Amino acid sequence: MAVSSVGRNWWVAAPAAVLWIAVPLSYEIGTPIPVSFMLFFASVVLAAGLAGHPVGLVSGVLCASSALYLHLRGIGPPPLIGTPVSTAIGMTLFIGTGYLLGRIRSDRDRYEAELLSIQGDLKQSLDEQLEDTQAALRDLQVSEARLEQAARVAKLGYFVFDFRRGIVEYCSDRHAAIFGMTPESFIAKVTGLQGDMSIIHPDDRDRLRAAYAELETGKDVVIDYRFFREDGEMGFIREYVSPEAGPDGRICRGVGSSIDMTAEKQTEQHLRQAQKMNAVGQLTAGVAHDFNNLLAVILGNAELLAEDETTAEGRHAVGEIIRATERGSSLTRSLLSFAQKSRLSPELVDANEVLRDSAVMFRRILFDNIGLESDLVSDIGLIKLDRNLLETALLNLVLNARDAMPEGGEIHLATGLVEIERDAPLAEGPQLPPGRYVTISVADNGCGIPGDSLSRVTEPFFTTKNRAEGSGLGLSMVQGFVQQSKGGLSIRSANGDGATITLYFPVAEEAIAADRAEIPAATEKSRPSLKALMVEDDPAVRQVLNAQLTRMNFDVTQAANSEEALRILTGPGQFDVVILDNIMPGRLMGVELAREIRAIDASIGIILQTGDTSVMMSGEDAVDVWLRKPVKRAELAEAIDRVIDATQDWSKGRKGPRQWTAS
Repeated sequence: MAVSSVGRNWWVAAPAAVLWIAVPLSYEIGTPIPVSFMLFFASVVLAAGLAGHPVGLVSGVLCASSALYLHLRGIGPPPLIGTPVSTAIGMTLFIGTGYLLGRIRSDRDRYEAELLSIQGDLKQSLDEQLEDTQAALRDLQVSEARLEQAARVAKLGYFVFDFRRGIVEYCSDRHAAIFGMTPESFIAKVTGLQGDMSIIHPDDRDRLRAAYAELETGKDVVIDYRFFREDGEMGFIREYVSPEAGPDGRICRGVGSSIDMTAEKQTEQHLRQAQKMNAVGQLTAGVAHDFNNLLAVILGNAELLAEDETTAEGRHAVGEIIRATERGSSLTRSLLSFAQKSRLSPELVDANEVLRDSAVMFRRILFDNIGLESDLVSDIGLIKLDRNLLETALLNLVLNARDAMPEGGEIHLATGLVEIERDAPLAEGPQLPPGRYVTISVADNGCGIPGDSLSRVTEPFFTTKNRAEGSGLGLSMVQGFVQQSKGGLSIRSANGDGATITLYFPVAEEAIAADRAEIPAATEKSRPSLKALMVEDDPAVRQVLNAQLTRMNFDVTQAANSEEALRILTGPGQFDVVILDNIMPGRLMGVELAREIRAIDASIGIILQTGDTSVMMSGEDAVDVWLRKPVKRAELAEAIDRVIDATQDWSKGRKGPRQWTAS
């Protein structure tokens, strides 16, 4: 290094030293060496320029002393020996040049050494900072990897939004995936808060703008909104966004995390739908119960009139009343089936036969400008279901098809047989397990169902008709019946292109053990006078039931609720049969009262009348005979005979059947 030139470069003073020795020596031996001025000057410059001021000063002194010697001897170059002044100038020039030029070289070497030292320190510092930076970068990469892993586990996305430019600066894979995009496509798609925001649901765009405007005031924001994925499906997202200020103190960015809320929102919607269906079911069951009581009063009084009526015209009129109550009973069963509070009365049914028989009724309710065609496939097998409810379901579908064609059209009824090899989801219905299914379809070429309504048509009270024309319960009841029958329902439609509704029912593989026995219309056993306790809260039903039982030779005691019934049973006297209503005011319902009665006297026969046959499973241990309201007198008489016969067998130790359900 040049810094050590003072210690290592004394040799550059050799020319001056040689001249200092050689000049006087050559004079003493008689052969003086001619030396020029420039030779002396060059030796000084060489020493000072290469070795710095100590060596340069020494070389200058040596050359100056040589010049003085030559001046004193009168020899040498004329510039040095002309006059004392010229000799003094030359000596000063040699010494000054050696010192000044040497000082310049020494200062240069010192500055260079200092610069090299600074450079070394700087390099060391930079190396240390680089090492620290690399270590920090490695830690950052580890942290980012952990953050990314945590985000994947938590299913969180994150993003950075630039307010000033209105663009997304950064978007994680997860955040973009929520929208069904890649980060690059998402960044390119986002148009900013003032753009068209095409991927955001129109109803949520202003709310999203307001939330981000609040973010610009320095507040954290949490917002849920809807969006459209690339495939057109709607999703739900929740964003947590914090503001970030720039160097000028103004909010310039929003740093946010996001989570896909689609599954949670769908679960909430399903829960609300289930709660709504439960509430509607409870309401429907209550309405059906009250309606059944009205039908029971009408049917009972009509049957009493039928016994007293002597004219053919009168008997025909009473018969029409009875048949009307039977149709009303079928309607309440449909309502209870919708509420899934009705136990079906399944039987083996030929779908083709049902459609052929129903077609006659369908033609009566269709307008003249609507045609009805059938395409029935033979040998499709039998299905096991409640025929009355199937006819009611088909009637609902045909009425909907008729109302969809005010200008006229065609209704097409069809049956078929399909094989499902694996679990298959159907629109508006559950997944169907593998197996063979009979299909019954009702198609029309009417106005169709709008796309935004298609997923809601089976909701209770939802209708595309005028409220004065439709209740919104038709398809709901059809769906309830189909699901209770272990089947499925499929709806295909497009706005303006008609609709096809297909019902799927599993093929019945087993043969029916025994057809339901027809209850004789008016033949009753002659029996001795027996005692009956009737528990019914509706006064009108009590009155007509009391009249019927009295004509059956029963001594009837009436109770309006469970508390009154228990007081009567724990008092004097004994009853042969107890006839209960299931739903009534008080502490106990019918099934619970039946258990209390069993605890008091296990030999009493118990008959329970109800429209809500879903309670049958819970009361099998307490009730002998179940009757579905409204009850015909012949059915009631048959039930009483059965329960009394079974009770007598039971009391004698012969365990006869005590469970029987009339249809």
